[in-house]
Order: sequence, then C-alpha cells, then structure tokens
Amino acid sequence: MDERGRLTDALRIAGGPEESIFQPEWAPDGSLLFVSDRTGWWNLYRWDGEQIHPLAPMKAEFGLPQWQFGMRTYAVAEDGTLYALCGQSGRWQLIRLSLDGGEPEPIPLPFTQLSDPLLLEGDLYLFAASPTEPWALIRYRPASSRWEVLRRSRENVPDRRYLSVPEPIAYPTTEGETAYGLYYPPTNPEYRAPTGELPPLIVTTHGGPTAAASDAFNLSIQYWTSRGFAVLDVNYRGEHRLRSSVPVSTVREVGSLRRGRLRLWRALSGRAGESRPSSFDRPWRQRWRLHDVGCAHLPRDFSRGRQLLWDRRSSRVG
Repeated sequence: MDERGRLTDALRIAGGPEESIFQPEWAPDGSLLFVSDRTGWWNLYRWDGEQIHPLAPMKAEFGLPQWQFGMRTYAVAEDGTLYALCGQSGRWQLIRLSLDGGEPEPIPLPFTQLSDPLLLEGDLYLFAASPTEPWALIRYRPASSRWEVLRRSRENVPDRRYLSVPEPIAYPTTEGETAYGLYYPPTNPEYRAPTGELPPLIVTTHGGPTAAASDAFNLSIQYWTSRGFAVLDVNYRGEHRLRSSVPVSTVREVGSLRRGRLRLWRALSGRAGESRPSSFDRPWRQRWRLHDVGCAHLPRDFSRGRQLLWDRRSSRVG
C-alpha cells in the first residue's frame, strides 16, 4: 500500500469470469488458502507465494453459493491442520488434512449435514443435522476425537421408528446429463401396505437454481412418509452440492422436468407407484392447501381436494 492507503502492485492469483472463488483465507504459515471451481468442482487450493497447489482434489464440493457474507466450509489450526467440510450426493462430511498435501482423513460423525466450522481454543465448533436429528450446535475435540451436542434447535423429536431415512438416487435426464434426488420411503411401524402395492409418490423440488435439497430432519417430509406416502426431493442438475454447471443450463433443466419424468420413474422402479404421483413445490404448502379445502382423508381425497382448491381459487387467479 502507498502512503495514501491505496493498493499497489496488485496480483491476481485466481478467479475471473470463468472461475468462482470461495473463502480466501491466510494460513498460519503465510500461504493463501481458497476454494475454486476451476475443475468444475469447488475444491481446496493453496498458494505458497509462487504456485497454486490443489489440496485433496476430488469430485466433491468444498464451496457454497455466496448469497451472504461470512460463509465458510473450512477452518485451519495453528499447527497447519485443516478441517474441511465436503459435500457429495447431497450429504456432507468432515475431513482433516495437512497443508502439505496427503490423503484426507475422514472424521466419523453421525450427521449428514454440516456447516460453518470454526476453531476456538483448539476445539472445532459447527452446526450438524441428520434425517433423524434436528440442527444442533456441536463441539468436536480433536485431541480426544470426541464430540458433543451443545444446543439443539428443538428437543422434541418423534420416535425414530416413525422417521424415514432417505436414499440418494441418480437418474439420466435431458442432454445427456444426470439428475439427483433424495428418496424417502414410507415409514410407520404400525401399518404395512398390501402385498404388491406401491406407495403414492410426492415429488418436490427446492427453489432457486443454486439451492439444494437437504436430508436434515424435516417434519414437513416426515408428515407424509409417516402416513404412507413416499417423497422424492429432487436435486435438479447444476445444484451446488452435487456439481457445478452453467446457471442457464440449470434453469433450462427446471423447465424440462416433465420431459425427464419417464427417466425418473425408471429410477424409482419398484419403489413407488407410477400411476399416482403428486407434485408440488413444498410439502408444507401442500398440507396447508389440503387443510384449506377441508380435506381430511388421505390418500383417497387427495386428488379431489386439489381439484377443489383450484375451483375455489378460480375467481382469484388467472
């Protein structure tokens, strides 16, 4: 910087119109850490002052869409140990690696969603969740490899026997691409479907081309799966936790969702009934709609309730 506080001798290390950079941060040894999508995946890199070195290259995401400030997916200790979150198939795990490279070491935790890691006095703090555990603040102690829950977002959770655990699926879609989703089977220990009967399927998708479906504990989904419905939470191609893609391609895929319907049913063959799918944006909205029309019996009145909804709103919408 010059005497007036202005930057001089600027050097672009990475980033540009064709490369997205996430969480640039100085390491204790003076090197620069950052996440880049230069390979099509948001991976970790280290600049030592002369060259850029990849850290743990893999087909996984170490970055997030930067819709707000302060987002982070890794933290570095004073001894140079790096703790990072990486997402694959819509699920996240914690890994440990050295700034000098080497194989990453997975840290086993009973969670599938992790976010915002922060190191304080040698301990790692982060948010965590799973299909059966609501979001919570946890502390991981590297010295003992033990973890503990400090605060849960909710204490009252239904019996786990009634909670559906999703299965990640993938299926081919238009233009030779691959689409992804989380399939929740119906789960209720008190009932069993007739032999040979497949459950009705609810298909839902997240909003926004850079958002992502999450398998974190969600009562809006468990409401349906505990009542005999299967739910597919679709992650259309290009969403950030599965792979990177041009946004225009992502938006186009949303519009062609119906064209990929046959491929979707093939992916779900033997799991859900093709003849009676129901599709909407969010389960909680559909539940409100059913209550709005006084539809109390499921699934027999489901289609009739939806038709009544449109009849009632015909005078208010175009």
